[in-house]
Amino acid sequence: MEIIGKRVSSFIASIKGTDSLRIKRLGWALMGGWTLVLIFIIAWNWSQYSANAQAQAATTLRITIEKDLIVRHWATEKSGIYVQVDDITPPNPYLVHIKEQNITTPSGRELTLLNPAYMMRQIHEIAGKRDGIYSRLTSLNPVNPENLADPWETETLKILEEQSLPEFSALVSMDGEPTMRLLQPFYIEESCLVCHAEYGHQIGDLHGGISAATSIEPFLANLYTRKISTTAGYGLIWLIGFIGIGWATHLMISATREAEVANKTKSEFLATMSHEIRTPMNVIIGMSELLRSDELSEEHREFTDMIKDSAESLRTIINDILDFSKMEVGRLELEQTSFNLVTLVENTASFLALSAHTKNLELLLDIKDDVPRVIKADPNRLKQILINLLDNAIKFTDKGEVVVTVDKLEGAEHHTGRARPGRLRFSVRDTGAGIPKDKLELLFQSFIQLDGSNARSFEGTGLGLAICKKLVELMGGSINVTSRVGEGSTFTFTIPISMPADADVLMDREKILPFEDICKMKALVIDDNKATRLIAEKIITRLGITAETAANGIEGLKMLENAGKEGQAYDLILLDQHMPGLDGFQVAEQIRKNKALQSVVVMMLSSIDMQLSIARCREKGLDGYMVKPLKQSEFIKIVYELLLKSKAQLTHQDSAPTTAAPQKSKRELEILLVEDKPMNRKLAEVLLKKKGWKVTTANSGRHALEILDSRTFDLVLMDIQMPELDGFNATRLIRAREREAGEYTPIIAMTAHAMHGDEKKYLDAGMDGYVFKPVEPEELYRVVEQFANLSEGNAGKTSSETKPGFPTTRKNAAAAIPPDAPAMLKKLHGDKDLLSELISLFLKDGKKDIRQLRERLLLSDCENAAFIAHGLKGELGNLGLMRGCNIAGELEIAMRENRYADAIILLADLGRTIKELESFFSRPDWKDLI
Repeated sequence: MEIIGKRVSSFIASIKGTDSLRIKRLGWALMGGWTLVLIFIIAWNWSQYSANAQAQAATTLRITIEKDLIVRHWATEKSGIYVQVDDITPPNPYLVHIKEQNITTPSGRELTLLNPAYMMRQIHEIAGKRDGIYSRLTSLNPVNPENLADPWETETLKILEEQSLPEFSALVSMDGEPTMRLLQPFYIEESCLVCHAEYGHQIGDLHGGISAATSIEPFLANLYTRKISTTAGYGLIWLIGFIGIGWATHLMISATREAEVANKTKSEFLATMSHEIRTPMNVIIGMSELLRSDELSEEHREFTDMIKDSAESLRTIINDILDFSKMEVGRLELEQTSFNLVTLVENTASFLALSAHTKNLELLLDIKDDVPRVIKADPNRLKQILINLLDNAIKFTDKGEVVVTVDKLEGAEHHTGRARPGRLRFSVRDTGAGIPKDKLELLFQSFIQLDGSNARSFEGTGLGLAICKKLVELMGGSINVTSRVGEGSTFTFTIPISMPADADVLMDREKILPFEDICKMKALVIDDNKATRLIAEKIITRLGITAETAANGIEGLKMLENAGKEGQAYDLILLDQHMPGLDGFQVAEQIRKNKALQSVVVMMLSSIDMQLSIARCREKGLDGYMVKPLKQSEFIKIVYELLLKSKAQLTHQDSAPTTAAPQKSKRELEILLVEDKPMNRKLAEVLLKKKGWKVTTANSGRHALEILDSRTFDLVLMDIQMPELDGFNATRLIRAREREAGEYTPIIAMTAHAMHGDEKKYLDAGMDGYVFKPVEPEELYRVVEQFANLSEGNAGKTSSETKPGFPTTRKNAAAAIPPDAPAMLKKLHGDKDLLSELISLFLKDGKKDIRQLRERLLLSDCENAAFIAHGLKGELGNLGLMRGCNIAGELEIAMRENRYADAIILLADLGRTIKELESFFSRPDWKDLI
């Protein structure tokens, strides 16, 4: 029952998130299934009725034969019966050998002896005419030729004799009519010898059989009424079920629509609340950033950091809730972009390194050699999953290590110009307290914390792992956990990835071994952590350098001494700072005292107190240092610099850099800042002025319009939610004025909205880009500088490159360029005029084809619609528009399979694709964008 309950719950959960169309399909499927089940039951009952009719007919024949045998036995015991001779009953010609066959009574009546066979023949003739049941004695060697077995009886008698059966029946056709026939064997008895002794028969011989036959139709006719009544009964049951399923489907659709409205309302509420919460957060985080950049006492800097950390924690919680909300309503979209996987994993680990080092934990990365460096997936969501898992591992581990491992399961290769997809496995292992078995299945549930008490050690929403699971599943992968109490836990997830077609170009592979001398080099890794030693050894070996390891300082010094004696000195030493016994600095001090080791390159591996560590590295004369976790790309770069330079200067790196004051911009911009909240306005103004930009402020959209009446600006920063006139409408009015005046000014949205689809709203309103609140200073500066270039030297002017209504920012241009446009141009060897001509020809016919497809769909003309879609598919494919080609191909298949609902959706997608194509190539500046 528990399993059934889980399956029912799973089914209900799967239906809960479906839309009306899918529920309708489910309802029709249930109705179809219900109909098929009842049809099967009716058919089975009808077949049973037919079998019953045959059984009744056989029983009737069996009774007839039994009566025949009884009469025969009786007549045989009487040695025959005398009856009066007449036209109907003449003397039996086969009994002439009996002296007393014919006798005359004293009264003068003439009587003749009837043997049982002769008597029964006459009885059966009467029965056959009256009841339609025919019976006779039959034999393979009869005395009377009329008793000669017919073909069916002949075969049946052989079967009865060979198999010693008591009877045999079958439904056969006689004179074109279905007839039930039955035959029972007839054996010679003592009384039979009165008439048959002279023919050589003996008691027990198979003389033949009693054969009976009757038409099956009368028996079937009796069943027609039952069939009609049964069918009517089941028809009523079908109708009740059909109405019930239809009503249930209607209720489910109504509930779904209500849920969709509720979800939409919830999404809008979350967007509003996001804005309301992020607005004060924007001030808190921004002001704390400003305070940190000023001269503060240590105590005040600590207070400022606490404020910023608390605000960041609050932002994380809000982001988790928003992400989960988007997943619930199916609005979380994944992007597919090319990125360096190794860099992403290393940067993610570095982001959490300070948390691990603060707890004296070893944070290690083990990226296998066969893992591709450049892949195509969603980097932001992959990073989000890794951060969640790493953060949990560090949070619940008090001592030991946290290890991130990435390895390849299958595929993910790029060779001979072809990219092959595959699967990667990521695992995060810790040496924490572990998780009890009864708690494992709760881990990935929403809003669940293993420690739900008020005295729990760690805070959080309980959404982190639930979001990870949903993200992994959205990517097409799976996630699981293994754990032992007291030993630690391992979270593992696998995801499918693809290789970009230009992976060879995108791959940022290190140029390993640029000089042959490096191959002769030898390195020593001294670290008390076994995993760190193994990973460092693997990275060094990948360079072609010989690597050896030591588990502590004493062992390492001994190996250095022995290598010097044997004339095989080490060229590079990687030295862990924190080791039992002799720590890294003590070992380094002894190395530097040894004159024979003066030329060896010594690098320190450190995890905590980096400011102090850097100073001591300089003091001890070390060549460099690295912050754990050990990163391949950083290690290779630093090792090359150190090995190819003779004792290069110490590279300054800090795992926790302080926020420096922003550098003054080389260009002085004039910016209009439109923000109704005084604190937000002040914060943004201060941040912008720190870059040396001139800032004019407006407290509403209407105020901004008044200012723009008399002045021009390089850029406008526009808040979205404002009283009187919001950012959307203010932007539309600005763009309308600009079209009349022939001017164009970039407008950047400043918004706390983070819901799906909002980005498109900003661009559709005429904005060029957006910055999310709380504002990150560096992101704000980046966006302003990027979009200010749009009007550089052209503020308030119209040029061929800056047309009103057609901003040529990178963001808008990229959004407007059809994805296949560059490939189309490449296919035509860069001939833009030819491309323009081909597109014009295609659009002329393409729009006509779309209209015809709509007409064919309305008329349910699948054949012609499929033909038109097939033609469009070919044209789009020839142009290199593979996205449109694929949609047209799916539309063709949908029409051939009569899937109207799918065809309507696909046709809408195809229409949008062609409209986007037309919109782009109708732009006067399209040739400058690709």
